[in-house]
Amino acid sequence: MDDTWFMVDLGEVKNIDAVSILWQTAYGSKYRIVVSEDKENWTNVVKDNNGEINGKPGRVATTFQSTPARYVKFEGVSRATMFGYSFEEFEVYGEEYKLGNIQPIIDLLTAIEADKLVEANYSPEGWAQLQQAMEQAIAAIQTAQLSRPEAEQAYAGLSVARDRLTIEDVMGLIELNVNGSIAANLYLPQKGQLGTRIVWSSSKPDYLNANGQLLKRPSGGAGDMEVVLIATISKGDASADKTFKIKIKALPGSGGGGWVPSPVTPDPEEGQNGGSNPGGGDPGNSNGNGSGNGGESGGSTTVSLNDIASHWAEASIKRAVELEFVAGYTDGSFKPNKTVSRDEFVVMLVKALKLQGADSALDFADAGSIQGWAKPYIAKALESGLISGYEDGTFRPKASISRAELAAMIVRGLGLAPAEGSKLSYADADRIPAWAKPYVAAAREAGVMNGRGDNRFAPDASATRAEAVTVILNMIDALAELKAQELN
Repeated sequence: MDDTWFMVDLGEVKNIDAVSILWQTAYGSKYRIVVSEDKENWTNVVKDNNGEINGKPGRVATTFQSTPARYVKFEGVSRATMFGYSFEEFEVYGEEYKLGNIQPIIDLLTAIEADKLVEANYSPEGWAQLQQAMEQAIAAIQTAQLSRPEAEQAYAGLSVARDRLTIEDVMGLIELNVNGSIAANLYLPQKGQLGTRIVWSSSKPDYLNANGQLLKRPSGGAGDMEVVLIATISKGDASADKTFKIKIKALPGSGGGGWVPSPVTPDPEEGQNGGSNPGGGDPGNSNGNGSGNGGESGGSTTVSLNDIASHWAEASIKRAVELEFVAGYTDGSFKPNKTVSRDEFVVMLVKALKLQGADSALDFADAGSIQGWAKPYIAKALESGLISGYEDGTFRPKASISRAELAAMIVRGLGLAPAEGSKLSYADADRIPAWAKPYVAAAREAGVMNGRGDNRFAPDASATRAEAVTVILNMIDALAELKAQELN
C-alpha cells in the first residue's frame, strides 16, 4: 500500500504553484507530487531530495515554481503508520488563488489545532473571540482571489484572539505572594511566561511606585494604606489587566508621614574613605576621586550617578549614598546590577549599623587575601557576631555573597532570633540550606527581604548591589521602628 496514488483533474490546464494536504493520523512519511498536461507525461514538482516530500501530522503545504498542469497526482512512497494514507483536504493553488497570501493563516490554524485548547479553561468572551476568528480565517483561505490585505486582516484577527487566550493562561500564574501588609520593596515581574510582557501601575505611586519600590509609608495615626496595583499583560496587539490590592504597613506612633528617621548619622570623617573598594586601591578621597582601579568614590553625599535612572532601586540607591554606607564609582556609575562580594557587603553593613571598626587580628585561613580597607570592618563584624566564616576556616572575601548569606547577616544585624520551625512558602524552599531557613523566615517576617519573583527566594543566587542597599535600608527602617515601639 505504500505506492498508493491519488489524482485530481482540474478540468483544463492551469498554472499552479502549490499543493496543500491536511493529513489525519495516518499520514504519509514520504510522498511525491507529480503533474501532467496530458495524463501521459509527468513532471515531479520537487526537484531535490529525489522528488520526495517529508510528511507530518496536520497540514503540509508544498510550494514550487509555477507549472502548467491539468492533472495533479499524489504518489505515496512510505506510510507513517500501519494504515493507508488518510487526508481530509487535498488543495491545489495557482495564480488565481495564491497560497503565499494564506500560508501564515494556515500555519497559525495548524498551531492552534495542535494546542488542543479546552474551552473550560478560558473566559466565555475570549473563547468566543477565538472561535469567530477561526471561522473568519477558514472562510478567508477558501475565498478565491484572496487579496493580501484581506489575508493579513484575517491573520491579525486570529493572532490577537490566540494571544488573548495566552494572556489568560499567564494571568492565572501571576501572584505577588504578599502576606499581610508590606514594609519593604515589592518584586513586580516585568516579563511573563509564554512571551508576554507586564507593565504595572499604582494607585499610590508616591508611596509604592510601578517598579514595586516602597518610597514612603503612611503615618502611624493613619493606619495601614491600601494600594491598588494593576498588571497590564500584553502579547502582540492583545492585552488584559489583572488587579491586586495590597496594604502598606503604617509607621509606628502618630508622627508625620514618610520614613522613620534613620538611626544612621553620617560621620563627616567617613567621607574620606567612603564605600567599599572592589578595585583594591585607595577607596577614595574627600573630593570623591577614587585612586584605586575600579574603586568607589567617597566624600560627597550629592547623589549624581549616571546609571541608575529608571532603575527599580533608584530611590534606595540615592538614599544609601546620602547615608554614606556605600558610594558610587569614580566613573560616576553605581553598577546596580553588579554582584556584591562578601567583603563589600560586610563593609556596607558595618557602616550602616555605625559600628566602629576593630583593630583585632583576623585568624581566618585566608586572612592574607583580605584587603586592608576591609579588614577593620570584617573584624568588627566578626566581633559583633554578624559573620562567622566557613567550616574550613576561610572567609572568602571576594566570593559573591549569596541571598541566603545576606539574609543571615541582615537578621543578625537586626538582633532578631532566627525563626526556628517557621514554614517557608517559597516554591524553591527545598533549595534553601537548612542552616539558612530560620534566617530567611525571620527576614521575611520582619519585612526586610522578599523573594525574586515566581514565588522563588533563589537562595544560591548572588545578590546585586541594588539588592544589598535595599535590604540594608529595610534593616535600618526596621531598627528605627523597633526603637520607636520601645519608646512607646
